[in-house]
Amino acid sequence: MKEEIIILTGNLVASYVEELEKTLVERIGEGVESLVLDFEKCSVVDSAGIGLLVKARNSLKPKGGNVSVKNLDENIRRMFEMMHLDKHITM
Repeated sequence: MKEEIIILTGNLVASYVEELEKTLVERIGEGVESLVLDFEKCSVVDSAGIGLLVKARNSLKPKGGNVSVKNLDENIRRMFEMMHLDKHITM
């Protein structure tokens, strides 16, 4: 399975989502089946960011792929768990 690690360079908010979405679409188009997003430099996620994660997961799932996140801030981890994203995205 072709995997790509993407290090977020900022918070996963609307102003950053468009740029990141282009990168994700490009990687998926190149055959990446597993995306790992590194949240070490990210401390805020808004609804646009969550939407992008779900969209990426939905693009990869039919191909047997997945989205994973690592180095989550504890508050983001709790938010993802409350929204049950941990059932769809590997944390």
